[in-house]
Amino acid sequence: MRGAVISTSVYKGIPTTFTLRRGIAVPRLVFHLNALMELESIIMLMKHLSLILLILFSAGLTNCVNANPPKKEQSKEEQTKFFPFKLYPTDNMWTFIKLDTRNGKMWQVQFSVKGDDYRFEIPLNTIALATDSVNGRFELYPTQNMFNFILLDKIEGATWQVQWSTEPENQAVIPIKQSLF
Repeated sequence: MRGAVISTSVYKGIPTTFTLRRGIAVPRLVFHLNALMELESIIMLMKHLSLILLILFSAGLTNCVNANPPKKEQSKEEQTKFFPFKLYPTDNMWTFIKLDTRNGKMWQVQFSVKGDDYRFEIPLNTIALATDSVNGRFELYPTQNMFNFILLDKIEGATWQVQWSTEPENQAVIPIKQSLF
């Protein structure tokens, strides 16, 4: 009885048979166990690969969400770097001075609740005080006199007295002479 089946049993839940070859019982289990061990290692490899892919995918999603961080609020200095015009309030609640921070040109701006006749924008200085047009070059500083400001050229250091008024004859932009000492 060459190759005859001697017995059938169960080894770790796997049905096995033994065949007789030259009087020695050779289990067929060896082939099945090797196949199962390979299958088990493939399953473990797939589990690890799935876990790695899940981690990489999650990290990618996290980076996509954080790719555009919330923008912080800009300081006033940062704002003047990008925007050439700035409004300065006066002590008169209806009047502002609009400054072109690139060249020093200024306008008196008045608003009103009474109607269009009381709303206006009139020039205080139509002559450019600088030609290089750098945003934020000029800055206005209030004084104790509600009708006067000091205009500063932050690059050259030059200063002007700026006087606003609702009467054109009282409006002025006057250079302040620099002392030699």
